Amino acid sequence: MTLFLSVVKAWCKKQWKLITGFLVGVATIFLLTRKKTDETVLIKKQEMVDKDQESIKEHEESRRESVERNITIFLEEQKDIESDFSSKIKKISDNEVDEVDRILKSDDPAIEISRRLKALLGD
Repeated sequence: MTLFLSVVKAWCKKQWKLITGFLVGVATIFLLTRKKTDETVLIKKQEMVDKDQESIKEHEESRRESVERNITIFLEEQKDIESDFSSKIKKISDNEVDEVDRILKSDDPAIEISRRLKALLGD
């Protein structure tokens, strides 16, 4: 075994340029292929980032459209409620308005209201 090791050692001393060239070549090939892999990973990462940004933009647009649609619906319903309220207020006769004013201007409006409700409910 020692004879074999001494022969290998002598051969390595004699052929050190060949061994060094081989190792440099292997290291260069490794680095070049690794660099290409890194570039591929970076490209895929950028594609994922672009896709995420596009998804976020679509979500924000969808949310904005939803909010605008809800605001429009709210405003339309508010107009309907206000017109309904106005029409109901117009339907109240002048006598009813005078009666409410008389009740509110009485000495104790709460007692007057409860007396009227009691008469209305029949208790």
